[in-house]
Amino acid sequence: PKRRERNVAGAAFSVVVIAALSTALAEPRWFHVHGGKCQHTNEYIGINLFLRDSTVKPLLDSYCVTEHAVLILRVVVTLSMVAIVTSLAAFIIDILGSMRRSWRILRRNGVANILTVLLCVTVNGLCYWASTMMYALQHSHRIYTGSKVYVAFDVGYYLVAGAGSAAVLAVACGLLRRYPPEDDDQSDGLMLMDNDELDFWRGVEYAAMMERQQAPPPAYAP
Repeated sequence: PKRRERNVAGAAFSVVVIAALSTALAEPRWFHVHGGKCQHTNEYIGINLFLRDSTVKPLLDSYCVTEHAVLILRVVVTLSMVAIVTSLAAFIIDILGSMRRSWRILRRNGVANILTVLLCVTVNGLCYWASTMMYALQHSHRIYTGSKVYVAFDVGYYLVAGAGSAAVLAVACGLLRRYPPEDDDQSDGLMLMDNDELDFWRGVEYAAMMERQQAPPPAYAP
């Protein structure tokens, strides 16, 4: 049978990443806005509100976000979806365990999981950037003079941070794993041969050996 090199632990962490990011996209609590005129849904804002213009307009009208923050948070939605795709790719690569050279390099170096980590870090950074814009807007539209204004991160933001941490562990499962030292391209090619091919070449070798054994000895020369 063909040899496989599955990274089950890495695949398990990829599933955790996919679940966390999917939950974060549906989570209505990403930002907690307090102290300004924004009173939308008990002061909580989720990035799922930025998928449609019909849900963005009330946020703009109630001084919850700026137009620049809307653009940034739409990029956040896009990058979160891309991170789900890269995590799914990492899961497939780890669970199939193909020994082809290109797939083996991707799996052992955790390339797809590294992309997921970078995407999660970028999402969190963009969320911080958007929160500074939201804070400035709330501060300039305070309900009362001297009232406390703050914009805090909530469940969705921390789910993305947790997904990034799980992706780091998935990368570690591939990089820290010990691999057999004899895994060179030539041995891999032989191991990936079908059983029929191996039987054929063994038969050829056996026939050649029998022919050498049955050949008559050379004539005696005094």
